[in-house]
Amino acid sequence: MSDYFNSSSTYFFYRILIIISTNFIKKEGTDEKAGHH
Repeated sequence: MSDYFNSSSTYFFYRILIIISTNFIKKEGTDEKAGHH
């Protein structure tokens, strides 16, 4: 049970990390296009 919890929490952590980095990259790209550099 603890092994399952550890793996699922790690998966959850990486999912949030990917979502945050994707949003950050998207925001950076739109900022550059808009000329807010």
